[in-house]
Amino acid sequence: MGQKQKHIICKNFINYVLVFGTCETCTIEEQQMSMNVNYFGSIRVLQAVLPHIRRRRSCQLIQISSVEGYEAFPHWETYVSTKFALEGLTESLASQLAPWNIRVSLVSPGNVKTEAPIRAPIGSRSLKDTPVYQRYIMQARQQRIEANEQALLPIEVVKVIEEILNSPHPHLRYPVGDFAKKRAEDRFRDPSGDSYVAFKNQLLASTYSFNPSET
Repeated sequence: MGQKQKHIICKNFINYVLVFGTCETCTIEEQQMSMNVNYFGSIRVLQAVLPHIRRRRSCQLIQISSVEGYEAFPHWETYVSTKFALEGLTESLASQLAPWNIRVSLVSPGNVKTEAPIRAPIGSRSLKDTPVYQRYIMQARQQRIEANEQALLPIEVVKVIEEILNSPHPHLRYPVGDFAKKRAEDRFRDPSGDSYVAFKNQLLASTYSFNPSET
């Protein structure tokens, strides 16, 4: 770190908090665990460092988010909710910290090639109380594992972080990868949210053999 500029990068450990399932199929404890790491983990870091960097009057704060932070996907409620919370926090901080010359950026990649989809468990309420979702969640999990082979390499995220650190005027948002960029364009262009709902309905119809008539 240089003498005139300090960089803070908050990274969350998704391998340990990525749980496949809906809000019905994940226990409250599983959902709390995810929020504790992905959201409150960043809060803990911020509470520790913000008093110091305000005194410095100069810093670049980078939060590692995800496309799921602005584009909710079915069967990922537990993880998606944590990223939406993180993005809301970061957007607020971008204006709040500006008077101290603290710049704030969100790095939001699409699917990144990691072991997370392979290691991620299925919510433990899946088989006990909500059998209707069992096939649906298993299909979604398998699709994510298969998509992992064509996912972004971590180095692509690193390159974007380097771009931010070298920029004199960094942006708030940095979607990483074609999919994340396209979803960001659609998400923030349509304030009604109708295009988002239509996209997700099409995704469900074409990808998952989910029968909503089952209860």
